[in-house]
Amino acid sequence: SMATGDVNGDGAADLVIGTVAGQPVQIYLSDGFRAFVTPPISLPDNSANEGIELADFDNNGTLDLAVANGDGQPDGVYGNDGAGNFTLVAQPGSAPGAGSVEGKVAVNAVLAPTSSHDVAAADFNRDGNMDIVFATIDGNPVYLGDGLGNFSLYATLGAADSHGIAVADFDGASGPDIVFANVGSDSQVWLNNGVDGFDTGDSLSIGDAVAVTVGQFGGDAAPDLAFGRVPTTNGDLPANPVLINDGSGGFGNPFALLGTSATNDIHAGDVNRDGLTDLVFINASGVHQIWTATGNGFELHGEQIVDGGAVVGVLAELGFTDVGDPGGVDLALGGAPQAGSSVYLNDGFGNLGRGDAVSPVLTLNGAASVDVPAGSNYVDQGAVAEDNIDGDISAAIVVSAAVNTALVGSYTVTYNVSDSAGNEAAPITRTVNVTPATGSGGGGGGGGGATGPLLLFFLALAAYLAAWQANRAIIQVAVQKQNQRGSENV
Repeated sequence: SMATGDVNGDGAADLVIGTVAGQPVQIYLSDGFRAFVTPPISLPDNSANEGIELADFDNNGTLDLAVANGDGQPDGVYGNDGAGNFTLVAQPGSAPGAGSVEGKVAVNAVLAPTSSHDVAAADFNRDGNMDIVFATIDGNPVYLGDGLGNFSLYATLGAADSHGIAVADFDGASGPDIVFANVGSDSQVWLNNGVDGFDTGDSLSIGDAVAVTVGQFGGDAAPDLAFGRVPTTNGDLPANPVLINDGSGGFGNPFALLGTSATNDIHAGDVNRDGLTDLVFINASGVHQIWTATGNGFELHGEQIVDGGAVVGVLAELGFTDVGDPGGVDLALGGAPQAGSSVYLNDGFGNLGRGDAVSPVLTLNGAASVDVPAGSNYVDQGAVAEDNIDGDISAAIVVSAAVNTALVGSYTVTYNVSDSAGNEAAPITRTVNVTPATGSGGGGGGGGGATGPLLLFFLALAAYLAAWQANRAIIQVAVQKQNQRGSENV
């Protein structure tokens, strides 16, 4: 079992994970950036935790914890001090017992053990205090809270083997109603009468159901239902029914039958951020499915999550506070202790993988190696950057270069970029070769070409040397003639 909520008041959603018998409930505090702090906080509840619910049961502004325990162990309610430290405050059972006063469950009262599969919280009698309902193997108790962490038995609903609970105001009348997903009998709707309990609503003949969730699947504001099923009888195919509310709390034949795998858990939320409520199935096969709503049905998402150890999950905004989180509901999965728990971040497009872990790709504009004449102006052609989530992020490219066209040589221009999630692209480079400048001319009255400063320098130097050599030759001839005259005179 799993639940999510901000238990330490830091603005980020934390994870509460129920475990198998012999291991404590574990609370993982979010670090606010794609991860959770380890080791977790452990609660002294070593029962088989089959259901977890977070709600403020003592009206102190912090989320407390209700735990539904199986294997005949008592359920429990833990009060939160606001910093994520929990203390056992009550153990509701099927009836008041030792330690109770006037029918109320006193702090730390241990009552008759139950075997519960799930738990939910709501203000059923609309007195401003949170109440609790448990799904058990034989009758489902509803306890009213007094806002101080104490509870009194309000009603026991049915006698079925109930595995899942959904709570919503299905008939729009008298407060929160309840639906139980049952094994071995029809699933059942219970309508809140607003006076003294609940009246029997529709019996849903959908086969063995172990999980149920609420969402708006029919296009109106009325809450609808989707069930996760694990058939136990021969010939019962494991398809998950979606039932549409008629607006008065009535449900007809399934609107859709989704999937072909036995489903241990089911969750509803807008995965792909299109404004429609999608479904996520946690399947017994270990291959978990996303069904996206189309407005008139559902279609299987191309991504399937493979996590063989997962049997339960929670679909929620996990509250990552980094600005790079693209948004969308995320998925946490848990199950077998040896497999641990996994968090699958939404990449913003409804893909529940490890979040945006894909790096952007850089591509050069133009050639990877260019030659530039010395003395000319070098204008880089740049690069483009594409990211699978952010799209064109070319404007974020950082260019590092120092091309000096006054100096012949080879230079490297480097391009880097990161997407909004911090994934860095593999850097790319361009080689810029600054070469000696050369003029260009033409025959037949030809045209003139551009002459670089270095070439002009060398031409001037050559002219100077030629003139100097010519002058030197003239001087030598004059000296020789003068010497000849002197010899003749002698």
